Amino acid sequence: MKAAIYSRKSKITNVGDSIENQIQLCRDYGINLNIDEFIIYEDEGFSGKNTKRPHFQKMLEDARNNKFNIIICYRLDRISRNLSDFTNLIDELDDLNIQFISIREQFDTSSPMGKAMMYIASIFAQLERETIAQRVQDNMIELAKTGRWLGGQTPLGYKSQCNLYEEETGKEKKIYELYPIDEEIKVVKLIYDLYEKKRSLNKVKNFINENNIPSKSNISWTSKRIQLILRSPVYVKSSLEVLEYLKLNGINVLGTPNGNGILIYNKTKNIKVKRDKSQWIAAISNHEGVIDPTDWLQVQHILDNNSKSSPSIGKSNTALLVGLLKCHKCKGNMHIKHGHIKANSKERILYYVCENKSNSKGKLCDNGNINMEEIDEVILSSIANVPLNSDRFIKSLLKNIKYKDYLSYSNNTNSEILYNEKKIENLVAQLSLTPELSKYITPKILDIETYIEKLKNHQKSKTLLNENISYIKNMSKEYFTLDSIMTKLTIDDKKYLLRELIESIYFNEKDGILTINYKSFI
Repeated sequence: MKAAIYSRKSKITNVGDSIENQIQLCRDYGINLNIDEFIIYEDEGFSGKNTKRPHFQKMLEDARNNKFNIIICYRLDRISRNLSDFTNLIDELDDLNIQFISIREQFDTSSPMGKAMMYIASIFAQLERETIAQRVQDNMIELAKTGRWLGGQTPLGYKSQCNLYEEETGKEKKIYELYPIDEEIKVVKLIYDLYEKKRSLNKVKNFINENNIPSKSNISWTSKRIQLILRSPVYVKSSLEVLEYLKLNGINVLGTPNGNGILIYNKTKNIKVKRDKSQWIAAISNHEGVIDPTDWLQVQHILDNNSKSSPSIGKSNTALLVGLLKCHKCKGNMHIKHGHIKANSKERILYYVCENKSNSKGKLCDNGNINMEEIDEVILSSIANVPLNSDRFIKSLLKNIKYKDYLSYSNNTNSEILYNEKKIENLVAQLSLTPELSKYITPKILDIETYIEKLKNHQKSKTLLNENISYIKNMSKEYFTLDSIMTKLTIDDKKYLLRELIESIYFNEKDGILTINYKSFI
């Protein structure tokens, strides 16, 4: 009999339940079960909040290939502290006829009672993790109310410095605060000045790149980076008008305006998911602001108006490979650029262009451009007849389609529409009482109206989406090819499909080569 031993530790240390100790205890337990061969899987320095760990995924791959009969771990939470991940694992192991044993809790899935007790224990493991996470978050929010710097990448123009304070008890306490970097502050002021004059993120970006003005950590300038600087209240000298603008955008505001900058806390749930603005906290900081409030508000007004302007001709949202396609020469991302208009169809040609090449006007990279429609078609054609494991692929695809469709909306769309219509009524009432704030309130009303329209469109597309999901679920072949479902998918669904299949694509214009790096569904 052959067994897999899985061990995990969040931090790389030799104390506590070390990797070596876990493996030895699992091996001893397995020997008592007359197991004569072991395969070891170790993940050191990885959290148990999810299963995105290299050796854990390798173990699953080997399980699907019948390389062992049993999985042994030292403790249940070494596998995962997430209930959904854990139950999915046990269900899959059942399908594969692989037994699971946790030696610390003495759980064994070979018996119904052992399986039931394991599910109960996993619920408490997740509860413990979520309780700790909530406690940490609550503590961070309380610290945020003091306006101190809580860590992370410092904004352009500032550095983080540790200061020691003595509490009433006589105990020394460390507090991190932001201090200006004069040379970087000059760049920040230049960006604000340029944007007020040029009123275009691209024009500001091009000017800065062409003049080799350095960014923080020498990262290439993009329109998005420019926008983040212009939108950030960290630079503004706090005033009543600035705080009112933030409140009208649904952000919680703390502190009394005193000319210092403003820090935003609790903005993201994780690296990919932003919280709703109603959960953000804007607190008057301890560092000095550098942009006059009138200038900062004027920039916000320009940004708000520009965001409502009609987009350039050419439907770049149809591009399938944004985020996947990379430059072979400099390894940078390739993004969409608009070309000339076709004489026969009046449509604008779109190209994938190396971001580093575009931002530096060819100084950092000279890889060639490639027509968007042509390469998208080539990629779809090249993967159309690849045989895929239907169970694994369809499960993942459906998960992502649902995630995409419901991520930005509540389950009750009608209630969400009514709620936002009520917000408009309240803003109109506020506008009638304080007409001098119209330039801030009116853009907010327009934003909500746009969101309501998106919700209504979401309702219309929901029926079609459900039909597509039903069609894919009914496919029962063990292996299938993409050409059998391609016509059933929208542009957005195709984007998710490609991201499930492909890790990255590298384009080399010199040799005319496309290199596709697949994931593991083949």
